[in-house]
Amino acid sequence: MKRSPIFALIAAAATAAAPSISFAEAPASPLLQRQAKVQQTARESGRAVVAILPGRGGAGMGSGVVVSKDGIILTAAHVLRAVGERFRVIFPDGTEAEARALGANFDRDAAMAKIATQREGEGGWPFAPLAPSASVVPGEWCVAMGHPGGYEAERPPPVRVGRVWKQSEPGFLLS
Repeated sequence: MKRSPIFALIAAAATAAAPSISFAEAPASPLLQRQAKVQQTARESGRAVVAILPGRGGAGMGSGVVVSKDGIILTAAHVLRAVGERFRVIFPDGTEAEARALGANFDRDAAMAKIATQREGEGGWPFAPLAPSASVVPGEWCVAMGHPGGYEAERPPPVRVGRVWKQSEPGFLLS
């Protein structure tokens, strides 16, 4: 998967019904081109989205996105606070895995976790590569997808579009 300059994702979900549009076929209107890019980003990154749930049963507590093939998850600190040190994740295809918290910055509401097992024979976990934060500039469009209000298997998460507001410190973007 190629890198995207879009700061990919608090969490993502596949949009299987979205039409496949290549840039060569993209409509001439800037708004239609932006729409095509959002749809493409959602399709490409959606398989890396996970619902984050307590270890045994319970309602969905949040979401995250896998950002490396070895299962590193980017999520919000308040999500990890709600589920604890060990929890489970569910991918859009229904695959479940156990995960553990790595750390959180509650001032920034950012956290990292890791899937506890390696995925054998498939080249690692599905992931959405992040662009280097230095390559993202204020005013650039970004996409956020997740499970607001909790995970529901029959409901795909909404896709939100915004713009990068500022880079408050190296590596931390606000939108």
